[in-house]
Order: sequence, then structure tokens, then C-alpha cells
Amino acid sequence: MKKQYRLLLFLLLTYSSTALSQNIGKVWYFGQYAGMNFSTTPPTPLVGAMVANKGCATLTNSVDNTIIAYTDGKTLYNKNHQIALNGSSLNGDGQASNSSYFLPYPNKPNTAILFTVDAWGVYQNVNPNSKGLCYSIVKVDSSTGLAYVVSGQKNILLKKPTSEKLAVTKHANGIDYWVVTHGAASTNNENRKYFAYLVTNAGVSPTPVVSTVGGIHNNPIGELNISPNGQKVCATTFYSNWAELLNFNNSTGVVSNPVHFTIPRCLGVEFSPNSQYVYITETGPNDPNSIRQINIATNNMVSIANITGAYTYSQMATAPDGNIYVANSGSTFLGKITNPNNANATYIKNGLALAPTGVTSRLSVPYATEMPITMCIATQTTDTICHGASVTLADSINGQSVTWTFNPPLQSPDNFVNNVLTLYNATSSIKNTVCSASNIPCANTRQISVYPEIAKKPTKNIAVCSNQSINIGTNANANYSYQWSPVNNLNNPNISNPTVSISNTGNSVLVQKYYLTRTLVSTGCSVVDTVAVSVAPNVVFQDTNICHGASVTLADSINGQSVVWTFNPPLQSPDNFVNNVLTLYNATSSIKNTVCSASNIPCSDSLQVGVYPKLQPNATALFQTCSNQSINIGTNANANYSYQWSPVNNLNNPNISNPTVSISNTGNSVLVQKYYLTRTLVSTGCSVVDTVAVSVAPNVVFQDTNICHGASVTLADSINGESVTWAFSPPLQAPDNFTNNVLTLYNATGSIKNTVCSASNIPCSDSLQVGVYPKLQSNATALFQTCSNQSINIGTNANANYSYQWLPANNLTNPNISNPTVKISNTGNSVLVQKYYLTRTVLATGCKVVDTVVVSIPPSVALKDTNICTGASVTLADSLNGQSVVWTFNPPLQAPDNFTNNVLTLYNESYVTKKINYSASNISCAATATVSVDKIAIDANGHLICSELFIPNIITKNGDGKNDFLKIEGLNLFKTNKLQIYNRWGKKMYEQTDYNSDWNGESFMSGTYFYLLELTTYTGQTLSYKGWIDVME
Repeated sequence: MKKQYRLLLFLLLTYSSTALSQNIGKVWYFGQYAGMNFSTTPPTPLVGAMVANKGCATLTNSVDNTIIAYTDGKTLYNKNHQIALNGSSLNGDGQASNSSYFLPYPNKPNTAILFTVDAWGVYQNVNPNSKGLCYSIVKVDSSTGLAYVVSGQKNILLKKPTSEKLAVTKHANGIDYWVVTHGAASTNNENRKYFAYLVTNAGVSPTPVVSTVGGIHNNPIGELNISPNGQKVCATTFYSNWAELLNFNNSTGVVSNPVHFTIPRCLGVEFSPNSQYVYITETGPNDPNSIRQINIATNNMVSIANITGAYTYSQMATAPDGNIYVANSGSTFLGKITNPNNANATYIKNGLALAPTGVTSRLSVPYATEMPITMCIATQTTDTICHGASVTLADSINGQSVTWTFNPPLQSPDNFVNNVLTLYNATSSIKNTVCSASNIPCANTRQISVYPEIAKKPTKNIAVCSNQSINIGTNANANYSYQWSPVNNLNNPNISNPTVSISNTGNSVLVQKYYLTRTLVSTGCSVVDTVAVSVAPNVVFQDTNICHGASVTLADSINGQSVVWTFNPPLQSPDNFVNNVLTLYNATSSIKNTVCSASNIPCSDSLQVGVYPKLQPNATALFQTCSNQSINIGTNANANYSYQWSPVNNLNNPNISNPTVSISNTGNSVLVQKYYLTRTLVSTGCSVVDTVAVSVAPNVVFQDTNICHGASVTLADSINGESVTWAFSPPLQAPDNFTNNVLTLYNATGSIKNTVCSASNIPCSDSLQVGVYPKLQSNATALFQTCSNQSINIGTNANANYSYQWLPANNLTNPNISNPTVKISNTGNSVLVQKYYLTRTVLATGCKVVDTVVVSIPPSVALKDTNICTGASVTLADSLNGQSVVWTFNPPLQAPDNFTNNVLTLYNESYVTKKINYSASNISCAATATVSVDKIAIDANGHLICSELFIPNIITKNGDGKNDFLKIEGLNLFKTNKLQIYNRWGKKMYEQTDYNSDWNGESFMSGTYFYLLELTTYTGQTLSYKGWIDVME
């Protein structure tokens, strides 16, 4: 008889070392009978037993995502939606904003700490009846899974009075927790104080970390929340119309650095999952309602939703799906904030539907947490195993190592190693062993029964030949099932005596072992029997037919044994069997059969070798043809044969009886090519070889050509060693001639003239056609005259049908065009004549004609410009290049200018240069020169020429009328002047512009002085003169 017992199973959950919000409970109960299961997609609406106006909390089993307990802070409900044992009259209240919070007790399975705060109701200052911050210990019965409040550990007071604010976060060590609330009394500034209580596995510390920071919470109604990363805390004050965001040190519990935000009627507060944003609801009975988003990094606040209506937005909570859900009083929907981790978060009013009947969220969404539940569950008390089987026993239960004891004590071969229990039973009845986890509470015994051993049959050996069928195994027994392994070659692996047929393609005996598992149907226990099948290799010969004179190689040994071959009928010459090679002949007209037997080899059959009759070859066939001439060779096709020519060179198809061959003979003698035709009888595969000889005379092929008028073609005097007799059509007529095998042709017509040349005595030779292009006419010699270094175009206009080439190419811009430019220098004293030759080539034929061009270049005559003073002369040449000169002047000469005996005399009394151009008018390529005449002139070095300027170097102040003044002669030739006198120390003593020879040095002492005279000509040139003057008494 089987007994039931309870085995304690412990599932260990390792909490994240980051924020508590990462372990959000997946089952929520809140508001008016509302509930939601977030473990499904989409979430499933639920109906609960609780009515909570605002604050509430849920605790979920993280093992199977079922509810453990939920509360409004005043009443605790179990998973059956019943008031939990000792779960009434808790010190919290569902009217409180943060009425309650379930905190898994660190390192205490099935235990949670339920924190509660009291509501303030109508009190906007201090509630004199506030029950403050309390906690109760909640446990889960491991048998029933029902939560209950531990007697004597209920409503343990931490502090009163406090506000309605309550929040929890993990300690920085990832193990402990902080429980944070805010003071309410105005005494000792408690309404400015945050109180942080440390929770460890030792329990709740009664001494809080106190931070006096932030604004005065005159009204204690509002919410408190801590960011998922545990670094920020946010509090709202409903009646004071502001919220504050502060830093939280989750190592020390200190709150600091407040930032104030003005928000009317602010209540709900929730952080984004990434802790970068905080959301606050603005709610009330009449006010426009909104949801504010604050960027924690910048403190920038925006509104993401605005709706007018009473209590449209209230509490908020982050769900496991990453969205933030918002309570909407009186609605059958929860609002939803999507993308809460981003600045572009969006609010959806009807974000998630609640259960359809009698359910609303009121102002409430829960603090939802989870923890694993350890349960004692029923299990089978008795295991039955087979002889030699094993059972693995747990090495630990509920985190505690197990000490296993056995009754009766184990005896060899029974053993227990590494928590594996192996048992044997050599008796004929069941053997029972009781296993006890002696040191584990809530654990009973486990009985393991072992069926008797099934007797194994001895190995069965069976001999058989390859591919021979045989039964193996035993007669069937209805008490057993059967399973053979391997299943290869078996007709049915699930019966007691299957048929096997094994192929042995090797050269030795093949042993195949089969294992028969016989399983006793009543117990499932089995035993394995062995059957060994020895498979001798079959020796199978494939009968064959061969052709006359062909051979077959017979094996010298089979399966390692030498073979003795016998033949029927016995062999007669020329048939022979040498070195295991059987060669047979057949001169008859029908198949001759010989039976070969390996007489000493068992399991071998006989080999019949048939010999087809001998095929007769055809006589050698001779064919004559010319080089590259196609001709059919071979015989007419016979459908009984296939054909194969060898070699295949030059054949159009080597697989037909009568292919076409075309052979090129590039030599000078007859080429003989032999082909071999293998005719194969299709029905037997026997063949015979015929021979075909093809004699190929070399072809004589001439290349037709066209030549120009008067050009020649050399014809061969012999072909293939034979002298050639040439014939011409039409016959040659003078001036055409054929001398010493050179054919010269002329054509004075306007079209091509053709002559056909034939090697009349040479076979396989074609004719040669020689075409003569019409004669080209040269142009008359062209004469061009130009001067030295003067460019001129020579030649003709371009014709697209010709190409052009000038010779020589000297002094040409481009020698490859019809009309290039030429520029020639003549440095001599006589005319230079340069001849050029223009070769015009017809592009279409390549025929050419040469034109002549003569360029005449007289020598250049260069005249030199000169400058003279008025009244001076220039002598001009009376002859140039041996030719008398006629001189002309521009403008014409006027008296007193004159030209006498080749002497040109010119005058100029003005102050402006006078220019006379003269040229040798009757001399080719002579230049023009200019004579410039000046009254006053300055040379290239700035020296004065053609003037009457005189500066004396002495003044006497004795009044004798001689040298009394510094009289400078020639000043009237200049437009302006300026005279400056300096003493020997460089001091300026006198200065006069437009000096008029009137300085007498009267006030000067006797001595040497220095002058600077600056002059300007009428043409704008400037001069300066320096010198000394002696002033004497």
C-alpha cells in the first residue's frame, strides 16, 4: 500500500542589488474591488474583496505569479480573498496616501514585514488620534499557502505621529532596506524632517536616520516615493500646493538638497523606470487636473496631460510591462503613461480596462511587491526500481544538507555514492529499502522497492552465409516484450525471434552481435541477451561475354584461399589460361561458352564466359583530295554498328560511318593521312578496325592584289618544285611586260584595269588577279616669294581623299597637311631659293604622286634709327645688295633740310623732337628707319647734348664789370631751373627758382662755395649739375 507524505521544496530567489522596483509584483488588487494580472499579455482584469480609497499594497508569489496577500493598511486579505488570520485592525488606513507596504523579510523565507501609516482624514494639520508608522510580521503557511499576521508581532510602533507618506528602497549593499516617512508635528520642526529606518535580517532598527531638510509639510496629506536607483526622493503636499525633489543617500539614509516645485493640489508621485524623470499628478474636486513630468537632470517641468474634472488623476504606479498606470476616480479604466523613460512620454486616458462590473480604481493603485513562497507539497512515498537501477536523492532541502539513512542498512553490492542510490535484488521476491532524510523537518520516509533480477540467457552463436535469411532469438513469452539492437537487417526488432539477412561484401567472416532486451511487462524490468551471427562472405561471379581474342582475369584467391579453376568444356588451343588470365577465341559464326568453376571455394557459383564470333576487317581504302577540299571517306552506315574514327583531326564527325574530311596541306609535297575506323557491333560491343588512307595534294592559293600605275608584282618561277608556265588574260600589251617573273603593269585609263595570271601547268592552283589603279597626275610646280623670317602658306587646299607629306620638313609648321606655313631666314646678300616636294597619297589605294613647290626668299635690308642735333647730317647708302637705292622721306624734306650726294642734313629750332622716316623704296624686303632731330637733347646717361649751357666757377666783387655776376649761359633753353648755393659746411646760403644770372655774392665772404643747379626740359626731362665757385674781392 502506498503512503502519501509531504516533501518540503525550497525555491531560493536572489534579489537584485539594484532598486526594489525591479521586483514589481505582477498581481495587483486596489480601489473598489479592482485587480489586474500583469503576468499575461495583455494584462487580465481581476476582482478582489478590498475597497481602498487611496493607499494599498499587494504581495505576489514570484514562483507562480499568484497573489499571496493584499491590504488597504487596515485589513489583510489572503490569496482566497478572505480576511487573513489575525489580519483585522491593522494600524493603517486605506484613506492614507501611502497606507501600506509589503517588504520581504531579508533571508527569512515565507515572511514579509507589512509597514502601515494612518490616515489624516479631515485633519489638515495634526491628527491627535494618529497611530503613526507601525509594522506587522506576515507569514505564509507552507502547507496551505495562506498568509497570516504573526500573533504578538502586530502593529509594532516605530513613530507617531507621522504624515501619510511612506516609501521603501534597497540599501546600497543590495541586501538591506530603508523605510522612509515624513514627520507631521510642528514641534521640534518634525514637519520638516525625513525619518529613514534600516531593515536588515536582524529586523527593523527602531532608531531612524533623521534629515531636517526641505519645506514645512503643514498638511501631512500627500505621497512619498523613491527612485528605482535609490538616489532621489520626491514628496507631494496636497493642501500646500507644492512638491519637493531631494537627494537620497541609500548608504547612509540621509536626505538632502531639496528642489521646490509649485503644483496645485499635487498628490500622486512616481519615478520613470530609468530614474531620469518623475511624474506628479495635480488632482482635486474642481481644479483642472494635469500630470506633470520633471526632468531630474535639468529640473524642467512640463505637463503631459490636462483634463478638467474631479479627481481625474490620482495615484500612479509602474507595472511590470514598463508603463506607469494612473488611478482615475470613478472610471472603469486605468490611465496609462507610455514611454515614461523619455521626454516624449504620452498619456492615454483609457489605457487599461478593469473588470466590467462594479469595479473602479477610485484614487488608488497599489505598492506591488513580490517574494518566493516555500511550500510543502504531497509526493509519492514509494518508488519501485529494477535490479541494479539507481535513484538520485536530494543533496539539500530548504538550503540544508541532507543526512540520508537506510533501513535495512545497505549491504554490498548496494551502494550510495554522490547522492545516487543503487540497489540490487538477487532474490525471487521484491526487496524494500526505506530512505529517511533524518535531519530535515517536514520530511517523511521514502520506500524504494527492487524487483528480483531476471536471469540472462547465454550467448547464442549462429552461422549463416551472406544474404541468407535465418531466425535468431527465442520462442515468444507473453509475459515479456522484446526489443532488438541494433535493428539493422532485422525484419522486426520488436518480436522474440526475428529474421535476419546480412550482406557480407568483405573477404572474411563478418560477426554481427545483436542484443535482445527482454522486458517483463508487469514490472518494466529487463535483461539483455546476446546473439552472435557469423556471416561467411558469398562468392558470386558475374557471367560475362567477351570478344574474339579478349581476356578475363580470374581471382587467384578468394577469402584468403587459393583457387583451383576448372573449365567446361576443357580449354583447347589457341584458348589458354596463364597467370589467372583466361584468353578465348572463336572462329565460328555463333557464341562459344566456357564455364569456369572455383571448385575448392564453398559458397561460390560458376562463371560462364561467352566468346562472340570474330569480326572481319575491310580492305584499306584510298582517297585523293586537295588541301582544304572536303571529301567523304569510310563506308555506308550499318545500323548494327557504332563507329569511331581515329585520329579525329579534320573530321566533321568521328562517330559516323562516312564522315567528311578536309585537310590542310601547307607543304610542297603530297600529304598522306591515315585514319582508322573502329566498327563496333552494338549488340556485343566487339569491334574491328578498318584503315583509310587520304592523299592530300598541296593547294596553290594566290592572293589577289591591286597595284599602282607602273608598279610590279613578282610571280613564282616554280611551285612545289615544278617550273610554272604563266598565262595572262587579257594578253599583255606594251607598255605592260613580264620579264624574269616580274610583271609590270600600267593604266592610263580612269578606272581599275584587271589582269588574270594563271599557273596553267600546276594542278590545284587558282588564278591571281592583279588590278592596276589609274595613273595620278602631278600638279605644276608652284612658285612662292616671301621675305626673310616672313610666314607664308604654300601648297594646295586639303582633299579628304588624300594624305600629305612634305619634304624636307625644315621651317614648316606641319609637314603632314596640304597647306602648311613656312618661315625661312635669309641672312645672305642674295635671293635664297628653297624647294619643297609634296607627296599626295590616295587613302583608298595607297598610290602616290609628288608635286613641287619653290619658295624664293630675298635677303632682308635692315636700316638703323639714329638721333642727331639740329644742323647735323646722316650719310645714307647709295646701293643695297648690289642695287642702286632710291631713297624716300616721310614727311617730305623742306628747306633748310636737304639730301645731297646721299648726305641727309636736318634742322630743328623747336624744343620738340622732329622725326623724319626714310626708306629704300625700290629694294625688296627693306625696312624703314627714323632720324630724330633735337635742339636740346639728353643722352641715355642723362648728359646734356645739343645745348649752349655754360656755368663759370669764379665771381669777383671788385665792380670792374668782369665776372661781377654768376652768369650761366643757355638757361633760356630750359623750361624751368632752380639754383642753390652751399658753404663748405653744407649750409644753404642762397636759393633761387627761375634764376636769371643776377647773383653777385655780395653778402658772401671770400671763399669757395658749392652750387646745385636743377633743370627741366620742355619734354619733361630733368637734369642736375653740381660744382664749385670761388668768390673773390
